[in-house]
Amino acid sequence: MKAGRSIDRKDNTDLVARIMAGDESAQAELYERYERRILIIIKRSVSAGADVENLCHETLRISLAAIKKGVVREPEKLSAFIHGVTKNVLRNYYRKERPEVSDDAKANEDRVDPGPNQEEQLEQKEGGGLGLKALNMMPARYREVLERFYILEHSKQEICSDMKITSKQFNVILHRARKSYIKLYQELNDGEGQ
Repeated sequence: MKAGRSIDRKDNTDLVARIMAGDESAQAELYERYERRILIIIKRSVSAGADVENLCHETLRISLAAIKKGVVREPEKLSAFIHGVTKNVLRNYYRKERPEVSDDAKANEDRVDPGPNQEEQLEQKEGGGLGLKALNMMPARYREVLERFYILEHSKQEICSDMKITSKQFNVILHRARKSYIKLYQELNDGEGQ
């Protein structure tokens, strides 16, 4: 599966480059590729149908504007970036109780959070990066399942489909990956404490 991830990252890098070059088909591809994922995340938090659609379009609009401005520092991690934008849009929605949706892309470009990416946030949360170190030490298959399921919040069905595994196999891999992660994290934590 490592080859599949490198292709996805290469595709994302290519997609970002094409959008920055003004390729309208790349913009349409961004919408096709990410709209469903964004809707899934938003529907977990928002029940009003019209708000869900508005928030999804706002997320895509902000993401597109950020790509065009060159805000995406790591194009190969476009999925994580868009996931972060989605979470920021949801936070703003709950702060204001209504989405601030605008047709003018320039009006809200400053709403893009150029702060730390998800890996950096995870590193900060996990006390000096032990969590990220443990994750990076894991076998690729385990790491992929944990990242996609917990960090990127992909659905179990989506992961099973992409990895060509059954639901039972997913459960086994996830269980083993969690055990492996906990063991590695504890070993790293014990090592730093000495």
